[in-house]
Amino acid sequence: MLIAALLLGPGCNKDNDSLDNSCEKLSTGLSADDAGITSQGVNQLIAKLPSAKYTGDNLMKLAEKMSSGCGITTTLTCLNCNHTDPLESELTVNYTVGGVAKQKIIVITITASEKMVFKEMHD
Repeated sequence: MLIAALLLGPGCNKDNDSLDNSCEKLSTGLSADDAGITSQGVNQLIAKLPSAKYTGDNLMKLAEKMSSGCGITTTLTCLNCNHTDPLESELTVNYTVGGVAKQKIIVITITASEKMVFKEMHD
């Protein structure tokens, strides 16, 4: 039994690997000002939440995951702020690139199935 455990080695924590990949995409996308890569990272983080349903609580959980899990300071600055159909909310992200402080707004919208999804980012 001990030999089998040694041969297999330590277990892989796929949740952490997956979070690291999402955070890397988020960070890379923000640094490169690339909405496509940022979208991939944000949508992967949404998929890792206990629920992806578009609610204020889940938007707060997304902001917390981006802040604590990825090290990118994120706040929910506007819930349903854009009076559009579908609804939209804004997350403000603060990060540094080459020692320079940057800030972007990430817009999260609701799908027909009431799920959160990245829509766009802007200054």
